[in-house]
Amino acid sequence: KNSKKSILFNSQKVIYNVNKKKFVSVGETLIEKNENYFIETSDIEYNTVSNKIFSKKKSIIKDHKSNKIEVENFIISLDENSFIANNAKIIDKELNTYNIKKIYYDFNQNRILGQDASINQNNKISSQEYLPRAKGKVIIFEDSDITLKNAVFTNCKKRNGCPQWSINAEEV
Repeated sequence: KNSKKSILFNSQKVIYNVNKKKFVSVGETLIEKNENYFIETSDIEYNTVSNKIFSKKKSIIKDHKSNKIEVENFIISLDENSFIANNAKIIDKELNTYNIKKIYYDFNQNRILGQDASINQNNKISSQEYLPRAKGKVIIFEDSDITLKNAVFTNCKKRNGCPQWSINAEEV
């Protein structure tokens, strides 16, 4: 545990390379950050010189807002207090699904920035009949607000072809 960085690792096996100044976990690894973020992953690498944590494995991060984020790989920068990942799928507490090509989670500001996002396009877990759907080049999660830039939005029932109506805007 590093109290200055508020990070805790839990793994069955950890190897420390003195020359490279890095820790490597073998197998399942749990990471707890600031008692608010919990990451389920495996085979992480923690470089103590760059203060970065890497994993190329599929991982799940859960935050204190009941968001669940599934990613293919990630980098945590302890100095910048950020989380960067590719091909993210976010499921919020209301069971909306967000597919985002690249995300940047700023832990300091508790804000998520994303690139190439789609919301509820193939949502199979919601029980809502009319589920809002949207796509945007940029997505910003801040507080309880979501902003999409260069976006299209509809809440029409999903059917073959185009929705009955949609909004196209620079910002939704």
